[in-house]
Amino acid sequence: MAAIISGYDIKQRRISTQALLQQIYRSLEQGETEFEVTSSGHHNIGGPLWTEDGRPLKFRVKNPGQRARLQPMPVGSMPAPN
Repeated sequence: MAAIISGYDIKQRRISTQALLQQIYRSLEQGETEFEVTSSGHHNIGGPLWTEDGRPLKFRVKNPGQRARLQPMPVGSMPAPN
């Protein structure tokens, strides 16, 4: 199951990009390799990150900002609807 990462605090206010990335780092340290991120225009989600054993990381990001580290998709493919 993917780690659920929120770009909002408990009062539904946007948190800083640094705070969001710290949530991702904590989950990564706990062995997570899949992440579902609800963003609010946060940037640099997903990079530079890696696992010690080289397992690939998977991100699903809603409402990304600049420089989300997304893998290119093959020609003719489309993202699945949310």
